[in-house]
Amino acid sequence: MSMNVSLRGALLRALSIQGVPEKRRKHCIGWVRSYERFIPDRPLQKRSREDAESFMRHLQSRRLEPWQVAQA
Repeated sequence: MSMNVSLRGALLRALSIQGVPEKRRKHCIGWVRSYERFIPDRPLQKRSREDAESFMRHLQSRRLEPWQVAQA
């Protein structure tokens, strides 16, 4: 499963509007793709807050640096 083109475009526009530098946007897309792979059988648009919280706990359990978890 891969993020659909319209969702990817909307995310990139939102990041641009928020002033996220272009070189950092690819990292944001990367985190979304990681989240997408975390629960591959559920489309992004149908995920819950609990799904996002579970993903964040998963990242913390991988012993990522705090800044990396915050970036995600």
